[in-house]
Amino acid sequence: MKDKSYDIVPFQSVGDILFSDSREQIRNKIGGRIMDGEYVFEDIVELYDYFPDSDIKVLYDRNGHLGAVEFYQGKVLFKDNDIFHSSFKALKELFEKIDPKLETDMGFKSYEHGIGICGDEEDDTITSVIIFEKDYYS
Repeated sequence: MKDKSYDIVPFQSVGDILFSDSREQIRNKIGGRIMDGEYVFEDIVELYDYFPDSDIKVLYDRNGHLGAVEFYQGKVLFKDNDIFHSSFKALKELFEKIDPKLETDMGFKSYEHGIGICGDEEDDTITSVIIFEKDYYS
């Protein structure tokens, strides 16, 4: 994970992980130990894999393809910004400029770019970033 870089291309890819990839393809691309599980909400079941060696969680859509991927560390890039090495305030300002409908609550979420960032505005730190498909939150 330390050497690997994940460039975000909204709604297409995160590094070499494509939104069209199957669970098996994603497991092969990330590698390492896997802890699988599921979230259940009412009648909706969402499968996920957590990769503890790289501190990445992958959530799958109902077709078994990438629905969202959440990073807790690493080199994750968006528009040449290394997210975990950027300040929360600077990233929020960037997203406010490129997404007029930015949702701010416990971090911020850009539906226009399929990215959510969780962080601490007081400490100016990033704790996680989630990259999601277009209809993930609908």
